[in-house]
Amino acid sequence: MSADFLAEAKRRAQAAGLDIAFTQARAEALPYPDHSFEMLWAERVLIYVPEVRRAASEMRRVLRPGGPAALIEPDISTSTINLEDRALVRRVMGHEADSNVAHGWLPDLLRSVLEEVGFREIQLATRVVVFASELAASYFAQCGRSAATAGVLSDAELQAWDAGIQELVMRKSLFATVGYFLFTASA
Repeated sequence: MSADFLAEAKRRAQAAGLDIAFTQARAEALPYPDHSFEMLWAERVLIYVPEVRRAASEMRRVLRPGGPAALIEPDISTSTINLEDRALVRRVMGHEADSNVAHGWLPDLLRSVLEEVGFREIQLATRVVVFASELAASYFAQCGRSAATAGVLSDAELQAWDAGIQELVMRKSLFATVGYFLFTASA
């Protein structure tokens, strides 16, 4: 739904010389006829969608019978960073999973959702993604600020969180990960 993300997608497609049509729409109400797509690929989409079952049902509806689907979603609760205070990491990342996306624990539910809406031959593969240092520093600092804004961290804890991240960056030893889950299926 983000106009900024849509503009960036258009920019990237144009830069790559790709002729792609983009449509801004809600995942829960796709503006396409039944069976209008040969295949489906959704990556890091459903964690943001309030009505996951409805969105999955719409995805199934627009996919041709037998068409392949691939849905890649992170489990935000698996995110971790190598700060010494593990209780603080659990608190911050627990807040992130519970509050800053609609479904931070989505992979727990996604197989049953896909089955309920009629997908078949559902398979699951997992990967742990290691963040690039710059991205990790930015993302985890934002997670700390969000937790502090919500009252999950004190000012002193936020300062320690940020200082710990900066120290790891300076030592070139920042290590941060998140678990990703790839569900493949057919319509």
